[in-house]
Amino acid sequence: RTLILGEALVDLVCETPVTSMAQATSFVPRFGGAMANVAVVAARGGAAVSLAGGAGDDDWGAWLRDRLGEEGVGLEWFTLVDAPTPVAFVTVAPGGEPTFRLYAEGVGDALEALGPRIDEAVQASAALCFASNTLVGARERALTMAARDRALALGRPVVFDPNLRLHRWRSPQEAAQCARECVPGAFLVKANGAEA
Repeated sequence: RTLILGEALVDLVCETPVTSMAQATSFVPRFGGAMANVAVVAARGGAAVSLAGGAGDDDWGAWLRDRLGEEGVGLEWFTLVDAPTPVAFVTVAPGGEPTFRLYAEGVGDALEALGPRIDEAVQASAALCFASNTLVGARERALTMAARDRALALGRPVVFDPNLRLHRWRSPQEAAQCARECVPGAFLVKANGAEA
């Protein structure tokens, strides 16, 4: 079983192409979060995966948890916490380029709830996969790096996806530095051209 460490959130998607968020007239809820999406795609492909993270203990959090379970994603490390479920408003320009406006105050709280169990989660898994989204805040970064270090110490393959969302970072230099620290020892680094 692969442990996928990261966020689950609700994408509220404007399904009509627009040039700005202000032009959107309606949004449709979709399942979101980079690592949650990886977990779902892997489960659909027949892989045994568990998502380590969580969402708010609210209607959206229950909606996400139920969808993950229906897709066959393991939820033993997924927790609903007393924080709002992260939401992203998504628009797509006529040329196909998406824009995300993220409201994610609860991401750190959901991941922090896993803290005391992170070593157990890594030890119970055959591999670890994570992205830079859990490196932005100091608390999440410490937990993510502890999971990475433990996986490497156990000889588990580590997959890292830089998935840089620079607007979430204080500077591009900080984002690049944190991402670079995750490359040594990685079995695979999945990056697009800009991230590379």
